[in-house]
Amino acid sequence: MVLLQNIEASEPLEPSSDEMMQALDEVSHMFREGLISQRAYDAMLLDIYHINTAARISDDAYYPEVKSGDMDRKGVVYLYEEGLTKAATVNAAPAGLIGAMPGAGRGLSVIGVIAAAGGKSSFEKAVNKAYFAKKGIGVYYQIHHAVQSFNRVRYVVE
Repeated sequence: MVLLQNIEASEPLEPSSDEMMQALDEVSHMFREGLISQRAYDAMLLDIYHINTAARISDDAYYPEVKSGDMDRKGVVYLYEEGLTKAATVNAAPAGLIGAMPGAGRGLSVIGVIAAAGGKSSFEKAVNKAYFAKKGIGVYYQIHHAVQSFNRVRYVVE
């Protein structure tokens, strides 16, 4: 188990194995289907990333940021061309299309769930920016210690 004392606050944790990505996808599917609550989803993410919730490296209100997934150029192109330009709403794009992009990145189920939580504009902006920069997207998620509605998502064009 990785303890928080060994993690730099500014350094996000990254998915390290196919098993971890599979666990993230399973938990995201359960959350999207309404089988678990936001609180349970957050707790499972912390467990998957081996974050010791009893230890804290600072008085920060957030657990360390985690890289929850990435979408390569192929996934960005697919989502832009098939989703954002054709979907009635941006929220419909992740729900309907992210799972249909085999081989387009890691943690795609997580990206779909987090995209909905991150808001329409931030996800749409990231896809547009990545599309025109001919790059992919890294998705970073940060869980608040006490208030799930304060959880943060960040999209980085990589």
